[in-house]
Amino acid sequence: MEQVKAKSKNGKSVLLSNPEVGDRWYALSAPVEKFVKNIEIGDDVDFRTSEDNGVEIISFISKEPIVDKKSGYVSTPASSVPTKLAEPTTIYPSVTGYACKVCGASLKDGKYETCYTCSMKLRKEQASSPEEQSKQESIKRLAVGNATSRTMIAMQGKIDETNVVAVFNKIYDNILSKVNA
Repeated sequence: MEQVKAKSKNGKSVLLSNPEVGDRWYALSAPVEKFVKNIEIGDDVDFRTSEDNGVEIISFISKEPIVDKKSGYVSTPASSVPTKLAEPTTIYPSVTGYACKVCGASLKDGKYETCYTCSMKLRKEQASSPEEQSKQESIKRLAVGNATSRTMIAMQGKIDETNVVAVFNKIYDNILSKVNA
């Protein structure tokens, strides 16, 4: 049994502490990555590894030792990793006292409420909302109208009352086509 000392931020590796060997990082297989969310820092775990290109990958992990009646202590295969998962818990205890309000990752100071990853996800969701699309279209129309009016001011003397609407529409459509391209 070894003790969990830390989890990587991306959840793909874990630091285990063995009094005989010391601390060592291990990569996690895909099924184990999901299960490790239920394991907290400080828990004692039993695990089984496999090697892939010189990297030891944990293919099975359990909070309790698995005992084979014939040979004694043996881990079970990775296919027995539980599929029902609990809600994700905070992966890192906040060392600085500031944590992301969405995922719980440690933040270096209280300047922001969310970590970069959660902030980018939120920004992407907001950008695809209908309200944001309508707002962006309104901003675009205002910018094109402003550019058109500035162009018409520069053309004073060449525009008169008879052709002002035609000139305005032509300039507006030209600028709009360049903005949309």
